[in-house]
Amino acid sequence: MKICWNDLTLEEWDATFARVPRSNLLQSWPYAQMMRSVKQMSTRFGRLVEGTETRAIFQIHEVRLTPLYHVVTLDRGPLWLDDNVTEEHWQAFVDLFTAEFPKRFGRRRRFMPELSVHLNADFTTAGFAYKGVGYQSVWLDLSQDTDALRKNLKQKWRNALNQSEKKNLDLRERNGPLSFRWLMEAYNKDRQRKLYQGPSDKVLKSLYGFCRPRDDVMLLVAEQDGAQVAAVLLFLHGTSATYQVGWTGQKGREARAHQRLLWEAVCLLKERGINWLDLGGIHPDQAEGVTKFKRGLGGEEFQLSGVYA
Repeated sequence: MKICWNDLTLEEWDATFARVPRSNLLQSWPYAQMMRSVKQMSTRFGRLVEGTETRAIFQIHEVRLTPLYHVVTLDRGPLWLDDNVTEEHWQAFVDLFTAEFPKRFGRRRRFMPELSVHLNADFTTAGFAYKGVGYQSVWLDLSQDTDALRKNLKQKWRNALNQSEKKNLDLRERNGPLSFRWLMEAYNKDRQRKLYQGPSDKVLKSLYGFCRPRDDVMLLVAEQDGAQVAAVLLFLHGTSATYQVGWTGQKGREARAHQRLLWEAVCLLKERGINWLDLGGIHPDQAEGVTKFKRGLGGEEFQLSGVYA
């Protein structure tokens, strides 16, 4: 196998990205644009090629301040184009990556592989050191029909959805900048009040700005008696999507608006050909309520193997 760098047009990259069964936001083109705009990091686009066949794609972000100082990150990659991936394929990729970016003084590497924690992997042989636990979230399989998806909902979640559907909520998709700015104001106030971690305002604004022209944004707002009471923001990438931001006011909580909005998002994503929805991360030890809410959709929990440097 070998790595081919920057040899695809944007159209070819998007077409290849769409072949990934479960893609993620961190490996998408708008994310690369955000990293350049906000973090001042350049991006290299790689293909892992076996013979004449592309087996995986990935993007790395890097900074070079001097000939010696070099930062390189690979987050949630590579993305394999099929499920026929063996331990040997992973080892071959890591060997190639290490040959391209060997450990040395002045180089900082970060590698968060898109690899389940349940699969045996030892990257220490390639000079990496384990630095922390991996991303944990829930995948929702949208290729199922809506009856099956609704049946898979946990009983309390489904009951809340049933209650919400009886309320006088008006749901609308509002992807324009006015609704986005309103949501950001509500989100930032909520984040400061509850002291929870989340993407910065700068990162979200940049992602929104780069995703919107591609129609890769879904912002759903729930209104009651003319007032906005809840909203959810999702980013689309390939045939997958990520639930990124949610906000609910007191009236929205009373009307179970969040359940209603997420269910509406599921139905709309299905109509757009999206097959998988990443519910945006769970933290069982730190955010028990949010974790319970996301588990209520009855998806498939997963955790990545970790962060290496």
